[in-house]
Amino acid sequence: MAASPDPAAPAAAQKPSRIDLVNAWFKAHLDSEAGVACVTEDMVFNMPPSCGRALTMGLPWAGRDSLRRLGILDRALYETYGQASTMNLHFTIEEGDYVMMQFDSRFGAWNGRQYHNYYVMTIRFEGDEIAEVWDVTDTAYLEETILDTPESRAGYDERVARMRAEMKAPSDVW
Repeated sequence: MAASPDPAAPAAAQKPSRIDLVNAWFKAHLDSEAGVACVTEDMVFNMPPSCGRALTMGLPWAGRDSLRRLGILDRALYETYGQASTMNLHFTIEEGDYVMMQFDSRFGAWNGRQYHNYYVMTIRFEGDEIAEVWDVTDTAYLEETILDTPESRAGYDERVARMRAEMKAPSDVW
């Protein structure tokens, strides 16, 4: 398990750990231009197949452009997305080209319900850039809490369509 750089080492000799790079990616917001700059041109973002079905999107997402659209998903699901951080980091492990993290997050959903889910992410690096992400979460809970009625589903679909149009993003491409 790799540790963060030695604070006593000369600044020029210190290179950020991959954990530091992942923390910077999350702090920048994954879909922001600063966040997109943290990934390879052909990065792949994987989620469980059930997530693709629940959110009516194709998986995996590939390339920087798909990552730019990640915010559409979050903003369409969570009314409180982008507000003060609701992420509670449990642990982060760095081993070779991989970082693994476990965390939980809380959001207020557009249907007025509170959403609190747990996530495990495995992140693979190529050099100092993120090349691949595996995001594992309880997608059944997402459907039960946020997309639980025809009205909630319709509201989600309408928000996605509006945000895609604002981004000029094709409706069949994430």
